[in-house]
Amino acid sequence: MIIAYSVIAAEDEITSENTGDERDQTTDRLTLTQNLVDGSNLCQELENMVSFIVKQDSTTNKAQLSSAERLVVLAASSSLVAHGVAMWARNMVTGNDFVSSGTYATVSPSIMSLVRVLYSIHKSLRDDALEVAFSFLSHSKIDSDVSYQSHQKLKEQSLRLLIVLSVNGEAPTVLLRMTRLLEQSGSTTVDSSLIRYFISGVLGVTQGPFSISFMRSLATFLKIPACVDALKTSYFEAREQAKLSALLKEFKQEADSEKARFNPEDIELFQSFLSNYASAVIQSK
Repeated sequence: MIIAYSVIAAEDEITSENTGDERDQTTDRLTLTQNLVDGSNLCQELENMVSFIVKQDSTTNKAQLSSAERLVVLAASSSLVAHGVAMWARNMVTGNDFVSSGTYATVSPSIMSLVRVLYSIHKSLRDDALEVAFSFLSHSKIDSDVSYQSHQKLKEQSLRLLIVLSVNGEAPTVLLRMTRLLEQSGSTTVDSSLIRYFISGVLGVTQGPFSISFMRSLATFLKIPACVDALKTSYFEAREQAKLSALLKEFKQEADSEKARFNPEDIELFQSFLSNYASAVIQSK
């Protein structure tokens, strides 16, 4: 109720400043309070489940919806409820006992699907979505009883979530955080196969023209030794090498034609980055 009061008061202040109008707060306050209570109860139900199915659009009769489906419908209509669900998901996956729990392998895909669906509706959930994805990337196999294959699949799903975030304008942030993660001393939670998986996803959704922030963050990321080692190998498939070559050519052309936009540090970074992959660039005929 306190949260509902605070939100309604803030909205009324903005409305009053913009239009000078006032509204009856009673109905709004009661509805929002009930939605928050319902959302909390549904999150608690999901917390006790082994797994659940998330659907963004459901034509099923409301009475026949599962707890997860009802939560999505409720969160879709209320950004405040959606933020509460995202915070719940974030707290779940960062909990000390989550990775070692018996439901880790089964409930984790459901949580990431829930976050992805809600983010597709409310882009303001980007911070929580980022934390959820990077939390799974930081999970260590030694803390869980799940198989190596299952562990890798969860990390691949978290990387797909990061690709979704990148497509929606968060690429510089995602690449910066990936760079920091891979540069951590002794980091073993993201291996070469996952690096290749992520970069393949980036290559699949990236095309120019590029912003300066994206070019800078991409060059910084691909320049780190972990990426160079992961890509300069036969395990990086020929079709992906072709995509990388095409991206590098486009990147170089843009950097050469728009030098006035960049500072000397950027130019040095781009040259160093391109030199690392010089052999991968397909020359134009």
